[in-house]
Amino acid sequence: LNRYLKPENILPYISWPSSRPSKMRCPFCQYNDISFHIFYDPDEGGTAYYCTHCLFSGNSIDLLKATLSYKT
Repeated sequence: LNRYLKPENILPYISWPSSRPSKMRCPFCQYNDISFHIFYDPDEGGTAYYCTHCLFSGNSIDLLKATLSYKT
């Protein structure tokens, strides 16, 4: 499922810009504008996310789930 869930489809739902940056401010720790990395995961065939500060890591489904849980 992650393979078909593109970042530009989920970013607006979690209050992120709809553009597709490769690095941005982490939505969880808010550390800085380059701590959160967005990249293609060849093993799963989808997008992966990683924060160098708080160490969040996961795919698009993990990100959406964590972000929605974090907001409530």
